[in-house]
Amino acid sequence: MSSRRRRASKRKEPDDDEDAAHAHSIPTTRPATNGGAVVNDTSVADSSNTSGDERPSQTYSPASGGPSSMLLSNGTHANGARSIQAFQATEAALGRGLKEHLAEIENLLVSCDVMRSTVTRELDRINHEVNQLRRSAHDRLTELDPDLVVDSASTRERRYQRHWSVGDHIAFGSGKVFYSRESRLTELLLIKDFQTIYNIFVSVLPLLFISICADEYYQTGTPINFAVLTSAFAKIDVVWVSWIILFSYAMIGYRWKYAYKVMPLWLMISLYVLYQAGFALFAGWVTLRYQLPTASGMIVMCEQSRMSMKLHSYFRAYMCGPPEGRAKPSHDAAIHMLPTKQSGRGEAGFSHFIYFIFCPTLLYRTQYPRTPYVRWTRVFVHFSECSFIILYLYVLFQKFLFPVIRSPPEPREDSLKLFLLMSFNCMLPSMVVFIFGFFGVLHCWLNLWAELLQFADREFYKDWWNSTSFNEFYRKWNGVVYDWLYTYCYLDSVVFFERYFSKPAARRVAAVLVIEASAVVHEYILACALGYCYPMLLVMFGGPGLLFTQIGGGKDVKGKNVFVWCMLLIGTGFLIACYSREYYIRQYFVKHPGQLHAARFWKEFITPYSLQTLFGFEPL
Repeated sequence: MSSRRRRASKRKEPDDDEDAAHAHSIPTTRPATNGGAVVNDTSVADSSNTSGDERPSQTYSPASGGPSSMLLSNGTHANGARSIQAFQATEAALGRGLKEHLAEIENLLVSCDVMRSTVTRELDRINHEVNQLRRSAHDRLTELDPDLVVDSASTRERRYQRHWSVGDHIAFGSGKVFYSRESRLTELLLIKDFQTIYNIFVSVLPLLFISICADEYYQTGTPINFAVLTSAFAKIDVVWVSWIILFSYAMIGYRWKYAYKVMPLWLMISLYVLYQAGFALFAGWVTLRYQLPTASGMIVMCEQSRMSMKLHSYFRAYMCGPPEGRAKPSHDAAIHMLPTKQSGRGEAGFSHFIYFIFCPTLLYRTQYPRTPYVRWTRVFVHFSECSFIILYLYVLFQKFLFPVIRSPPEPREDSLKLFLLMSFNCMLPSMVVFIFGFFGVLHCWLNLWAELLQFADREFYKDWWNSTSFNEFYRKWNGVVYDWLYTYCYLDSVVFFERYFSKPAARRVAAVLVIEASAVVHEYILACALGYCYPMLLVMFGGPGLLFTQIGGGKDVKGKNVFVWCMLLIGTGFLIACYSREYYIRQYFVKHPGQLHAARFWKEFITPYSLQTLFGFEPL
């Protein structure tokens, strides 16, 4: 057994020697930094032994010293330098790639912004077109024959009964639907082109104001004289006291909701007429008794008119019972509620009555569409716009209108020619005053209160600037007053006159009466605010204004729109010239106006001094 093991070990020894020799002959390879080629260390060693001298070969083992270790050290340093260079090159390449990717990301972000603005603009355009279609459909439904709205002839017969349903009557004719919607100019200003036009006006008006101030400074030594503006708003304490009295008087009207329970209808209506007469007489007495300036008197008279119309709507709603539940569909079905807050449900209390007194509508409802919160930025913008418009209107009067009307009132042979020339010179500034007044009152002021009170229906006017007839202009110019006149004046008149005339004749008579009644109320407000009766507005409404309402139709839309604008330009210039001229003569040339006994005062109140000087009579 042992001899066998000795023979096997003897046979393995040559193999081990061969393996060792083979291990020494295997070349050592290492990666090189030069292009990734593999360098053979044995070739390097063999190249060092190419000389004819025979010397033993040196092995590159780490344990050996001398030349072998020195050569290994030099190779390690070279490899480290090449590795650093490779790392730096890789880092630079990564940096360049990262910059390229960042540039691509920035380009994508710019493209996204452009795409987002394009999509937003298209959505605004689509929203504007949808709103136009909705308004056109609503206007068309409003203009339909009332018989198409009434269910049956029995409903028409109920309107003639003594105790007819107010809710049915309103549903029969009103057509007023409260939506959550913005004003027309607010929607148009979302479009980029209209926003640019607005920006042009915003940039031009301050420059015009600075130019006027500079011209005034070089002529008079003061930038601008605000004495006329401050005097127009003088006696503001009387205005505040008068408003508090009017508001307290209006609060008594809240009890009308219980009057139908305790008194007959004829007594309730009689007391209501006396109540409204006290409203109007008190406001007129305050403005004339205390001789309030123009702006202060206008505030008192407009507030009295606003509260009177609101109280009439409230009285009509509760005249035959409370408008609650589905029994009175005009207060539930007539309000299209969008996803907004609601102001009250069912029986409305005193807080809702206070809300109705201040909210920008004249039609009483137990519910209104509400916005979820107040946008204070928009409140500040509208308040700033109102303030600047008052300033610009004063500058327009001071610089462009007052110099035209300030001429001596002595009668002359060419007085009529001078008056016509003065009227034409007032046309362009008067039209600017007209547009500024519309923007300041019907857009800025009403939107300001709507935002403060979270009133969601902001359609206070329509696109009256596109009107092709004065009939269309009257419907679109002031939607707040038009809705009230249509509901409580026109429809009542139609119901009354249908008893005696045919349906078309009843409508024409009702339209004439509504226009004349509106002219009388406007003239009453102006007469009390200005301190004299000069019924030019009544003449214009009842004469040319009523005649122009019958002109319309046809296919020449552009020509008729130009006609409407020309008539507005001429009429506005003529009215402002007449009232301003009369005011100027009374302020500076009439002796002791208003400080007389009663008979003399009323004679002064109705005497047209500008017409006297126009036709050759000396003023008193």
